[in-house]
Amino acid sequence: MQDAKIVGGPLDGKIMDLSGGWHDAGDYIKFMITITNTTYFLLFAYKENPELFSDNYLADGMPGKNNIPDVLDEAKYGLDFIMKMHPEKNVLLYQVGGEEDHATFRLPFNDIANYKTKPYRPAYYGAGANICGRAAASLALAYTIWKEKLNNENYAKKCLKHAKEIFRLGKKNMFAIDSNPDEYYNENTFYDDMELGAIELYKATKNDLYLKLAQTYAMKCGSGKGWLDWGTINFIAHYELYPYASSFTKELLKNYMKDDLEKNFSIYKNNPFGMSVEYVWGSMSVLTGTFIKGVLYKKLFGDKKYDEMTLSARDYLLGKNPWGVCFIVGYGYNYPKNVHGQIPQLLKKEVFGTPIEGPLSQKEFSSLGIRLSGKDRYAKFNSPIAVYHDNKEDYSSNEMTIFQGALTLTMFSFLSTDKKCKDKVPYIRK
Repeated sequence: MQDAKIVGGPLDGKIMDLSGGWHDAGDYIKFMITITNTTYFLLFAYKENPELFSDNYLADGMPGKNNIPDVLDEAKYGLDFIMKMHPEKNVLLYQVGGEEDHATFRLPFNDIANYKTKPYRPAYYGAGANICGRAAASLALAYTIWKEKLNNENYAKKCLKHAKEIFRLGKKNMFAIDSNPDEYYNENTFYDDMELGAIELYKATKNDLYLKLAQTYAMKCGSGKGWLDWGTINFIAHYELYPYASSFTKELLKNYMKDDLEKNFSIYKNNPFGMSVEYVWGSMSVLTGTFIKGVLYKKLFGDKKYDEMTLSARDYLLGKNPWGVCFIVGYGYNYPKNVHGQIPQLLKKEVFGTPIEGPLSQKEFSSLGIRLSGKDRYAKFNSPIAVYHDNKEDYSSNEMTIFQGALTLTMFSFLSTDKKCKDKVPYIRK
């Protein structure tokens, strides 16, 4: 409730209501870098398969119906926060909270972190095209959904107004802005985000200028080189642009998307467990992205080449891996029990349905200087190639993140359309 006091820019020192939004992971920082990504994928999952999403809860999470699919209630939580972080036409804030947040574990209503702006948390001023593009894309897609699916013209127009203004800010700031400090989220690409923002605005407005910009940005960003995660969304931008692009651009987009998947395929062919991404910090979010890319590529082009790799990504996430661990808490029998995060550790509760980051290379893990506590029950399955620790101290392999949650929801929305899966309901721990 102490969010926030603005740091930097024309509103420096102003106290504003910036409550809402999602805490990023095991901490309580609110990053626009990941909130814009999370919001977009919640909306994207609904857009692709709207018939799958039910209305069993109110916007505050209590049981009941409000004539809005629950996934859109959740997306609106992100949309409302994004609009709060854009308080004026030419002002964008990119983060609430900072490195002080990591100093101590506490529940969010007992925030004793030593912020320089105390008793308020800081809200940092700055607009980068990476955040502006994803924010504009989320708001423009929301316009289409709220107008066409929910018949809420007022909220739709509000989203579109912010989308246009934030996109213009992106055009004025064609660079990527990092988190504060930058080691949390260091992003150096932005053309993919601006391409996605432009094509979603084109679909919302039918203004050819946005389509022209989207095609220009597409050629500048090219292939995602095997990546789809919190920052690299080249494939999704190309997928959204493809139906509207010129013949020449369509050929380029197809080549970019194919190159992206070929990078995964080359890794997949040499991994006995069917892993198709590098063992990096956050590998399971990138692997979830591989599944999504495989599904979308087949949807566009009917190409079955990547079917086996796509399903192997699903299987690796759900337990067909060297540790025999399903990397989604509460799913199946063997899953993470000691997730790194303040809420699960302080309340001694499992965060059911939450995906965690998964294995990374021994070299990268060692470079972080993490000291594990207690016994490592998976030690005998670790190797110089990859390690995973079901340990509360390991923020590199055992922490939950909001963007991975949205990617996982998107993955399951595509799995739910497979008739072969409908009669095979997996055991979920109650």
